[in-house]
Amino acid sequence: MVLNSPNYSSNTYLQAQTPGQHCLQLQTPDDWCAELPLAEFTYNNMPHSATGVSPFYANKGYNPQLMLSLKDIPSHVTYKVTKELQFLHQFFWDKINTANQAYSKHANA
Repeated sequence: MVLNSPNYSSNTYLQAQTPGQHCLQLQTPDDWCAELPLAEFTYNNMPHSATGVSPFYANKGYNPQLMLSLKDIPSHVTYKVTKELQFLHQFFWDKINTANQAYSKHANA
């Protein structure tokens, strides 16, 4: 599943690889200069499989938060983001519901 991310240009996509993994895909190599800081922040803020904590937490003892302001975003963009978030929330609700049904079959057997 590929989701067009509202936080990036139309050339940027966030693709779910496997549960818990994401891949940032850019259509042109020139985009990497602008996107690498956010990709690095995201990577360093996610738990590592070996330690169970993020690199930030391992080095600093906490996970920093990225503060965003919606003050200067046009209303049509916020509407689009809202619709995409609704789609994303429904997608994950469906996935969780499917997993719960699969687990309950084994638990109630």
